[in-house]
Amino acid sequence: MNTAVKKVTEDIEKRFHFNTAISAVMELVNEIHDYIESSKENLNLPLLKKVFTNLVLLLAPFTPHIAEELWERIGHEPSVHEQSWPGYDEEALKTKTVTMIVQVNGKVRGRMEVPVDMAEEDIKEKALELENVKNHIRGKEILKAIVVPNKLVNFAVK
Repeated sequence: MNTAVKKVTEDIEKRFHFNTAISAVMELVNEIHDYIESSKENLNLPLLKKVFTNLVLLLAPFTPHIAEELWERIGHEPSVHEQSWPGYDEEALKTKTVTMIVQVNGKVRGRMEVPVDMAEEDIKEKALELENVKNHIRGKEILKAIVVPNKLVNFAVK
């Protein structure tokens, strides 16, 4: 939920990218649906109420009349438009690992999970240990290794 709130807030306040803000709300709805489907017997109802409350608050600028109706139906008063914008915890959004793509001559040959603060040399070594990467560089000379931090590693070989 923190991610959706942050994305919508930044898209509205800083960039005026309303389509991507709505997309973030749709992603939140999909996550809610997945949670409900996977946890049918162990639903955390207070959590769901909080998530639905924030969802309606995020929708209010885009669909004011529908948001007002939903706000009343989930048992809140007064108007949704008199409420504070939901906040988010920046620390909770920080991840410790990231999935990096590994390429050989620009073609994806694997993916690997690495700590976000891993050194470039260690990233290259770990990428070279992937079986599919080994198969594509075997017997070839590595001309250059490019690391885009937290995104990809590309080996140029000949």
